[in-house]
Amino acid sequence: MTRTERIDLRDRPDGTLLKMRDTYRAETEWAPPHVAGELRAVRAILTTMTAAAARADAEAAAACAADNHQVAAEHERLAASYRSAEPTYRQIEAMDAEVMEHRVVWAGITEGSRHLAVLCKQVIFQFLRAR
Repeated sequence: MTRTERIDLRDRPDGTLLKMRDTYRAETEWAPPHVAGELRAVRAILTTMTAAAARADAEAAAACAADNHQVAAEHERLAASYRSAEPTYRQIEAMDAEVMEHRVVWAGITEGSRHLAVLCKQVIFQFLRAR
């Protein structure tokens, strides 16, 4: 429960309510982007690439055991390709994770003022509806 949940705004002047309502826009304008979807996608790609590299290694070993060195070389090349992309995806993952950490900090800092803005909007809506 935030300190703003116990505030009664019904007796506040209209101008005050409008100004408090407008703080929501001001607070959200400086918010770090919400990149959780991108972070999930990058992590899924990393998991898929790791599995694909392991499979390519296994296919290469099986081809080698069958004396099919051309197929083994192709699977080894494929595994190397998957592994060569990993550092780039790890870098993207790290950047997205950092952005999400900043987003969490922002959400904590602005929680009270954003909640007040929503309450003000509700009070204004109720007032207009009662007219």
